[in-house]
Amino acid sequence: MRSDPRAQLRVHALDGALLLFRPATGDSIRVDAPETRGLRRSAPRAVFFGLSHACNLRCGFCSRDATLPDRWSADEAVALLRALADAGVLEVAFGGGEPLAYAGFLDLLRRLHDETRLALHFTTNGALVDAPTARALASLVGEVRVSIYDGEDWVRPIETLTAAGARTAANLLVTPASLDALPGTLSDLAALGCADVALLRYVGPDPSSHLAEADWARLEHAVRAAPLPVRLSRCFADRLPRLPRLFAAGADCGAGHDFLVIDPDRTFRACSFHEERRPFRDAQDLLAQYRAASMAAAGRDGCARPLPAWSVFSPGVRVYRGFASNNSGDTVLVARFASVDEPRELAERIAGLESDQTREEWRRVLEGEGCDLDLVHYAPRVEPVGRTLLATGVDAGDALAGLRAMVERRGAEVLYTAVHVHEPATLLVGVGAATAEVEASLRAADATDVQRHGGALLATFGDPAWDRDLATARTIGQAARVPVAAELVATRDAQRLVDALKSPLGDLDPAYFQAWFWSEERARAFADHLDGTFSLAGSTVLLDVTRFRKRLAVRVQEAGGMSSWLPRGPVRVRASLYRRDYREGPLPPEEVDAALLATGGSKWPFTLDAEYRTTSARLVTGAPHDPIAALARAAAHLDVRLALGLEPERPLAHAVGRVRHELTVLTRGAR
Repeated sequence: MRSDPRAQLRVHALDGALLLFRPATGDSIRVDAPETRGLRRSAPRAVFFGLSHACNLRCGFCSRDATLPDRWSADEAVALLRALADAGVLEVAFGGGEPLAYAGFLDLLRRLHDETRLALHFTTNGALVDAPTARALASLVGEVRVSIYDGEDWVRPIETLTAAGARTAANLLVTPASLDALPGTLSDLAALGCADVALLRYVGPDPSSHLAEADWARLEHAVRAAPLPVRLSRCFADRLPRLPRLFAAGADCGAGHDFLVIDPDRTFRACSFHEERRPFRDAQDLLAQYRAASMAAAGRDGCARPLPAWSVFSPGVRVYRGFASNNSGDTVLVARFASVDEPRELAERIAGLESDQTREEWRRVLEGEGCDLDLVHYAPRVEPVGRTLLATGVDAGDALAGLRAMVERRGAEVLYTAVHVHEPATLLVGVGAATAEVEASLRAADATDVQRHGGALLATFGDPAWDRDLATARTIGQAARVPVAAELVATRDAQRLVDALKSPLGDLDPAYFQAWFWSEERARAFADHLDGTFSLAGSTVLLDVTRFRKRLAVRVQEAGGMSSWLPRGPVRVRASLYRRDYREGPLPPEEVDAALLATGGSKWPFTLDAEYRTTSARLVTGAPHDPIAALARAAAHLDVRLALGLEPERPLAHAVGRVRHELTVLTRGAR
């Protein structure tokens, strides 16, 4: 019988040390000796690979379009990873969106299992885990990590995986909100048979998600008392110094040299929180760039860097066991100005500032705009198109707070914004000509859908490299000597362009102004100073408006919130009701229904569903204030928390209407 090559030790050179690694188990033996001091890395130890951002879930904090095509084909992924394995890479951890939502993921794992010696593992939300899948995974991967999200059932997939014999672990983001429940959650995970739990640190601009000084002592106590092994993410490198450390306190996190993140758009980053993306052609090009330059700190609140230089270890042998994992999300922003000059000038100011080495320059830009420097410390990826500025950023929270504050202070209208989006937004492009040549060019550029509408052509691009696709569309427009308009759209309801064009939209002027805050107290304080018709529900405020008002958005930003404008027409109301101790599970829908009846809200036809730890209420309505008030009364009656969000019933259709209007404005301006 042929022995499993993954049971054998692989040799990997570190900077000044030698690592022996067993892919089948994660056993690692690090040797530090005078003879190893001259060794230097030639490849990262591990890569985190995003095959696709597609996901099967529609979390309340996340807007995805799972119909978007994958950037990496299975053949391309296998070829790249085989070459990296040959160059010395030891592990690949799949993430991105949901790996099990990638068509043929199990077959991909089988090929990598048979053709490489890589340790294979991945992180999943668990929703697509069933018994046959779990049995297949048990023989293919070293470890499956299940991300624990409030509102999703993580117990069932962990039970299914452990029953199949797969090594199963968990990832859990530590915030003040999750800290109270942490000891109970750790006990639950131990009872389920989890091999370990990785505690992740929040890295981002939301002050309410960062631990206070008193919280660190509570976290340390929970870790010491944990009934199962606890791993702290590398982002904790500058905190919790009294906990036992495998590596010396102050040792660097390793982002950019010990491991790399490979994204679906054929770029790589130092870590999942890093904004600097570097394109590459193949494994040889990636490794050449990796060896040529280091990648510095992510530059976000919560990042452990900068730290002292990588510690020099005393001579000796260290033996440990473990695999790698990671987590992140995106933010999207579409802002429209009064002229084509402002977005172009703003993009030119930001160009080149997304790297860590220019973080202080970005801070000076924010300071010059009169923005709160606590909002964010890094620049996003931005592109101007006509009067519109498009932007995306990566973070565990709101990656574009500083840019949003800047454009609102300049008087721009934020047409669309979404925070913690795991699926890259669809790029919607309008080209002011409906010729056969332009249509052929758009289709040749791999547009996912192209439709004629009046004298223009509309196209959608599902590729996560939206800035590249936008540049292609600009080139097509320049060749035809016609204007180009564009927006980014991430909608829970996947819509093809033909569906968005079925019925004309009416007035696209703002009818509602929506503001979200990090706490109910901040929302109430903001609402206390409002005039006119408005609703307050949980930490969301909805205000009737008749026109765009610059000062209103700036006031929300100054109060610590974020905002968006909603056009006329039906809106989709989505609410989550959850107990103050979320470990108690979701409220039964009939209990919420009874509370609505008792508080005068039974006439609203909400769709109620019990999820893992929340109960969702959904409704489409042309008059949202009364049903929102009904939800607020029901939540108060039940003494539960309420999270609320609103969006147009047909987001893509409204984006199409705005792009068509923008083409008209740009065409008139050109004349």
